[in-house]
Amino acid sequence: MKDWTASPVAVASVAESFDPDRLADLVSIERERPGFKALVLDRFESHFRASLEHLYQAALVQDREQTERIVHRLQGSAASFGATRLTALLRDLQAQLKDEPRFLVQEEMNRLRNAGAIAVACYSQWLNQ
Repeated sequence: MKDWTASPVAVASVAESFDPDRLADLVSIERERPGFKALVLDRFESHFRASLEHLYQAALVQDREQTERIVHRLQGSAASFGATRLTALLRDLQAQLKDEPRFLVQEEMNRLRNAGAIAVACYSQWLNQ
């Protein structure tokens, strides 16, 4: 798999990529638990990376059921993280996989990897403000 990076040109704004209510919740929790916002990023990023690797492996062996399960979990994780654009991409992909049983292609894997990297970069930008 490729390196986990997003080009600066591809990085969208935080407002375009994240649910403002989720970000407000994180700010509120941060007051009680300093370092929580950074912990959320770390956990999401490591979970997303590992899940992408599992998704890649499932696609290689053409395990459609596992592929659908991983995409579903990723969609839930992205929604919990507040990454609205990434959630929408995963929701669309999940619907496509249900409507037409098939395997992921490299282009879709790249799109997911890039969308995840953009979400992480946007969140990092917000975290460092």
